Amino acid sequence: MTNSCPPPHPPNPYQSLSLHLQRLQLSHMLTHWETLEAQAMQKGWSYAQFLLALCELEAPRRWSARLQRALAEAQLPHAKTLANFDFAHCPKLNAAPLMQLADDATPARTGGKPVALWCQWGGQNPFGSRSRASHGGVG
Repeated sequence: MTNSCPPPHPPNPYQSLSLHLQRLQLSHMLTHWETLEAQAMQKGWSYAQFLLALCELEAPRRWSARLQRALAEAQLPHAKTLANFDFAHCPKLNAAPLMQLADDATPARTGGKPVALWCQWGGQNPFGSRSRASHGGVG
C-alpha cells in the first residue's frame, strides 16, 4: 500500500520567520525585517549586523511601549513642566534665564551639587514645606 499524500514541502523560510516573529510578538521586527534584509544584502552586512539592526529597531519601540504601560498603570497626574508653569505666581522671578536653562541640552555646572529652584512666599516653597532659609540655613 502506498501513501497517497505527497511528501511535505519544506516550509518557506520567509513565511516561517514571519510566523515566529508574530508568535514572539516582535511586531516592529515583523514589519521591517524584509526591507532591512534587502539593505543588508545590498551593503554586504554580516548576519550579526543584520540581527543587530533588527534589534535596534525593536528595542526602543518596546521600551517606549513598556514605559507608556507603566505610566498608565501608575495613574500619575499629568507631568508639570516649565512650559505650563504660571510664572504670575512668582512675579519677582525672571522666567527667561530659567526657560533658557530648561532648554539647554548640556547639564548645569553646579560643582556636582543638585540645583533646586523655587520662589519663596514668606519662608514657604511652592511645595508647602519650610525652606532652609526659614530655619536659619542657606536657602
